[in-house]
Amino acid sequence: MISYYKFGKGKLTACEDSLTASVLDPLKYLPSDLFWYIIKESVFKDNLPSISGPIQEIRFWDKWSAKGTSNSSFVEPDVFIRFQEFDLIIEAKRYDENQQYYQQLENEVIAYKNEYGEDEKDLYLIQLGGVNHNDNTNEISPKTVSSNFKVKVNKIKWSGILNTIISLHQNIERNFVPGQESILMILNDVIESLEIHGFFKKLWIFDLKTPAIDLDCLKSNQFKF
Repeated sequence: MISYYKFGKGKLTACEDSLTASVLDPLKYLPSDLFWYIIKESVFKDNLPSISGPIQEIRFWDKWSAKGTSNSSFVEPDVFIRFQEFDLIIEAKRYDENQQYYQQLENEVIAYKNEYGEDEKDLYLIQLGGVNHNDNTNEISPKTVSSNFKVKVNKIKWSGILNTIISLHQNIERNFVPGQESILMILNDVIESLEIHGFFKKLWIFDLKTPAIDLDCLKSNQFKF
């Protein structure tokens, strides 16, 4: 699908939802340990479990009951992932800075309890993009929910997830094992998706190739200015 936009066959209206889907949809096809490695390696302060296990279910833009929240009709988390031992909500924003707000996160926690409270699983929440650096929230415990229910909050920038994926791609290439071709293709698709949405690989000066200069050729030519 990403090639349809990359090569100009179709026009993409880049937005929060297209960014979220074009990154997390391909990543869900990775082996679970690689998927979780990318997530954990990208967070600022890691409050996540060390191992996730396989993804049991991943849902985009679910509509949950708004009972007990500040919303009037429903609550819509961007991504909801279920693992055997815990659940994960990802609240994504279009850009990297200053778009997340606490009330939305609290609403999602309350709505989660409306839908899945009887499961009594641990819940984690990731702010993906829109990071507010002066917000030190690392835990949410809404008053309308049991005081014993605490949700750990983690933050990731899109540029951070891009850097993690590029590093992983390079490492796999250096230590390539037959059978990893599909992993490299998935990572390539995600890198291209991020580029289409304005997040680019940084090229450092020491990464630039030094051109070969023929000194004898230079000596034989006279330059006039």
